[in-house]
Amino acid sequence: MIRVIELESILISELQSGTWQEKYAMSDAQRWETIHMAYVDAISKLMMCIEGLFVLMYSVRLAYRSIPRHMTRYQMSQVGAIQKLIRDEQKARATLWRILGFPNLKYLRLDRSYRKNVRQVLNQSLEAGLKAVRKIGDFYLDHLVVYSKFKHGLSLLLGRPSEGQAPVESLVYAFDRSDDAPPGCTIEMAEKLAPPFEWFNTLQMVPYSQATFQLMSGILHDVKELVFAITNNHLTWAENCGQDYLPAKREGDKAGPLVYGGPFQEDIKQAYEQIFLRVVENMTLPIRTVNFRFDLKREKVPEAFDRLTGGRTIALWVNPLRKTGPHFERVPTIE
Repeated sequence: MIRVIELESILISELQSGTWQEKYAMSDAQRWETIHMAYVDAISKLMMCIEGLFVLMYSVRLAYRSIPRHMTRYQMSQVGAIQKLIRDEQKARATLWRILGFPNLKYLRLDRSYRKNVRQVLNQSLEAGLKAVRKIGDFYLDHLVVYSKFKHGLSLLLGRPSEGQAPVESLVYAFDRSDDAPPGCTIEMAEKLAPPFEWFNTLQMVPYSQATFQLMSGILHDVKELVFAITNNHLTWAENCGQDYLPAKREGDKAGPLVYGGPFQEDIKQAYEQIFLRVVENMTLPIRTVNFRFDLKREKVPEAFDRLTGGRTIALWVNPLRKTGPHFERVPTIE
């Protein structure tokens, strides 16, 4: 998904530069509509990635066995729970320590001065993570209307010139009707929208500008870094039974410290790296290579082959109440 978002930025750039003209014919108006639809599509995909991050954060606080269920079919209430949590000054930091997969320092076989250094580094990392998720949360709330209208109704006007009213190249307008005020920055209107839009009572303006692209790039980077840190740290936690480990990442055949945020004071950084070398000697790093072999035998399910050949889909389902094996062989292995 993240790579697709990055590719859409290339598409938008090529549409603006005109390199598409030899491959696809469209008018200037159609070109600008296409650019802005790709822009809204990129925003929407980024919103999906943010939801995935927040549901992951919600899930790792609970039993690990519940993570697949939450990630596969999540509820918007779970996204809302994390949004509420990261704004709670009383609970945010303590809970985020657990979410980020940081160790319980009492299990580290270190003396007091070394533990103090580790706590300094991890606390600074935690503050950077909290700042990032709050910024991500703000972006999510700010774009919730346009995201919702992209999924439902497509009540959008694309590529409308700002006509000097705002220091941006153009605006995307998203129309909605709701009894509640939308999240993010909201200004209450004194009058209804002009015809033919008077049925709507919400108008969100999304700027198309270099500043917005830079903001999205930063959000995308933070989402990638946080997802990697959370998943990697919890795998490391599991491999080491929650004891005597520090966040680590593989660097070839070796392990390096995995610390979110920075920069750190040079003396603190060097001391932490020395401590890490001591701790890593007793650590087990997670290695997961999943080989998925799928063998569908035609003689057992010829109708499946016929549908696939005809360009139609099939869904394979394992009935939990079935007494005999399914018609296909599926052997995923973890090495």
